[in-house]
Amino acid sequence: MSPNSAGPTPPGRRGTLVHRLVAEGHEVMALARSGPSIQRVRAAGAEPVPGDLAELGRADSPGPTWLA
Repeated sequence: MSPNSAGPTPPGRRGTLVHRLVAEGHEVMALARSGPSIQRVRAAGAEPVPGDLAELGRADSPGPTWLA
């Protein structure tokens, strides 16, 4: 993945992917819909992006500019 790409991951696999990407030196942003999800994303070493997939198309969305 490039530094500005994102892709959906199934439940239970997100933490593994985030940890791997962080360990490889990538800056990782992860979509998080709830307070507990935000905490898990931070604990994994990524920057949480509050919201859900339905919000990513909005102009004011802080998420990536495209999805892989």
